[in-house]
Amino acid sequence: MKNKKLLIFSLVFPVIVLLLWTLSLTYYHHSEKRTVLIAVTGYDPRDLLSGHYVQLQPDWNATDCTQFEDNICPKKLFRTSYRYFLPQNEAKNLEVLLANRSQALSAQLQFIFIPNQEPVLKDLFLEGMLWNDWKATKTQPKE
Repeated sequence: MKNKKLLIFSLVFPVIVLLLWTLSLTYYHHSEKRTVLIAVTGYDPRDLLSGHYVQLQPDWNATDCTQFEDNICPKKLFRTSYRYFLPQNEAKNLEVLLANRSQALSAQLQFIFIPNQEPVLKDLFLEGMLWNDWKATKTQPKE
């Protein structure tokens, strides 16, 4: 009977420890993440894949750098351009809108930002709304 309890304990204990360790790492990893919004401008890259994404460049002059430590934008951690994938029929129209500098359409990319690591692209915001929510407000019939 004692050997049976010891066997069960020796099998269950490592699983419990591994589970607790994984949960603590997951909690730590998610607690350290925060999102930042980077203002972007669009341009036409004349790429073969054009039409399936919008190509965007960070606009550091229009970005709120108070989101970062010491109120300094960590420009070196970010790429010079990002591709945000969209349905083909949406991407072309949106790319034209973003490339047209005469229209004041504010665009921002949302990133998951962890200090000293490359940011991970999360979402595209237009005029402060997720791009598909913004599109829905523009396509609703006006009363």
